Formats: sequence, structure tokens, C-alpha cells
Amino acid sequence: MSVRKIAGAAAGMTTVAALSVTGLLAAPADAATAHSKAAACTATIQFPNKKIVVKSSTTIVPIKLAGCTNNLDTAESEIFGPHKNFLDDTAWPPRTYNMHISDKDPADVRPGTVYSKNSTGIEADGETDINFNDGSVPMKFGTKSSIAGKRAGTKTVKLNFKFTKYAARKGFVPYAKRSVALYKATSKAGPWTRVKFVTLNSKGRGAATVKTSRHNYYRVSTGSTASYWGTTSGAIKR
Repeated sequence: MSVRKIAGAAAGMTTVAALSVTGLLAAPADAATAHSKAAACTATIQFPNKKIVVKSSTTIVPIKLAGCTNNLDTAESEIFGPHKNFLDDTAWPPRTYNMHISDKDPADVRPGTVYSKNSTGIEADGETDINFNDGSVPMKFGTKSSIAGKRAGTKTVKLNFKFTKYAARKGFVPYAKRSVALYKATSKAGPWTRVKFVTLNSKGRGAATVKTSRHNYYRVSTGSTASYWGTTSGAIKR
């Protein structure tokens, strides 16, 4: 074999070796990058109660962090009220954070949507950022209702009912001038049939007379509004 051919063959072997070494060195780097991307997990901020009912001076709202199982170092988020007012900073772990909302500042309990924002977190490796799905939940004031009644003779039932609504820094006050519905049923489990609508007076009270010889179950109810959750009283048999 000529010297030129031997030199050419040697050069070719050097090139192949160089390519092989380069390939071996590049593979782990690419694999590390792919592994890093695959490791990024997604956490979801949840409000387990599905709604916030403001019915006392302090309302406790559990906020849960789901996802990134066995792969969480730390995470946090900011919680805002319906009017973009800051409410609290959350921190995980543990997996459930209890937020306390006080009605000392009426702005903090104004009805609307409470939501999480600016969420950040790190995986268990201490380096990889967590992806987030932020959460939200509606907030309104709570209401209460009650019913009482008696039979007047064999064919008349007289019923009285009362409704109240929560007001910030005041507690429960009369649900004045609210239209409510009276229902009846032959069984406490229903089905329930509406008897009539009644408008409450300024003290949140109403009354109704039902002409019937049958003994029925009765209850009163009102639906939700933009500011107040609905309520249904317990049932009485008369």
C-alpha cells in the first residue's frame, strides 16, 4: 500500500473516531435536557369547598395544592379578592393552606370571585420550576331561614317564617323585602311543590295561610343573588 493511501486511511480513522467521540459526548447532554423538560410537573390550586360563604367575622378558606406528587419542594401563591384587592400569601407544604378572611375591612369580603395569581414553586430537585394551574372560587354572604306553623281547625294551616342575611361587621340582619317561596310535600324527601311566593316585611318575616285538610310538610326557600347565597329552611309537618 502506498504511503499516500496509508496516510489517507489514518486520517479517515481519525475522523471516524472524532465523530464517534463527539456523538458520545453529545448524547448525555441531549438526554439531560430531555430529562429536565420531562421532569417539570404541573400543580393545580384548588378551593375544595367550591364556594366561600361569609357568615361570621372570620371566614376560613382551605386552599389545596394538587399535583406534583412526591415531587414538591416548596410552592406559594398570592390570593386576590373580587376587586383585585390582595387577601393573603399561601405557602405549601403542607398540601392544604387555611386562609383567614376578616370582615373588619368590608372590602375583603365584597362578593365576587376570589382567585390565585403569581404562583411559583420548585420541584424536589431544588432547581426545576413548577408549572401552575391557578384556581378561583365565588364568594358571597350567607343567609339563614326558619319556618314555624300550626293548624287552625281541620282545614287551615298558618305558617310563619324568618330570613336573615349576613352583613360585614354587623352579623346577621333581617333580609328585608325579599321574595321567598313556600313549598309543600307529602314526604320530607319530596317531591316539593311550590305553593306561593311571599314578600318579606322590613324585619325579614313573612306569613302564609294554606287551606287544606291534608297534613303536609312545609318549607321556605330563596335563591342566590349576586351578593347572597340562597337558603332553604328545614321542613315541618302540619
